[in-house]
Amino acid sequence: MSQTLTIDHLAHRGDGVALLDDKQIYVPLTLPGETVEVERKGERVRLISIETASPQRVEALCRHFGTCGGCALQHMERTAYDSRKEKQVTAALASRGLEREVLPIVPASPAHDGAPC
Repeated sequence: MSQTLTIDHLAHRGDGVALLDDKQIYVPLTLPGETVEVERKGERVRLISIETASPQRVEALCRHFGTCGGCALQHMERTAYDSRKEKQVTAALASRGLEREVLPIVPASPAHDGAPC
């Protein structure tokens, strides 16, 4: 049976998180603000469709995106992705009592010539 969820935020590894009955439901390949249709089987969900896409959603460059398990956020717009990464680094340092300036992200993207990443 399918159900519609709204993605609230991203988990540490990049899965979208929807809140349902005070539980977090992890939905791969989604972004905050998206309305999605999923199929639940116990604690796992399978994304069926994206009903309302996030304005941060872009077309993934790699033809293997979503199947190989790498590049978890390749479908996220670059500025939003960079901001998320910067916040993760800042939070990781702060959790260890370190306050440092974090320099801008330097992209290290593959050529995307159709070859596997």
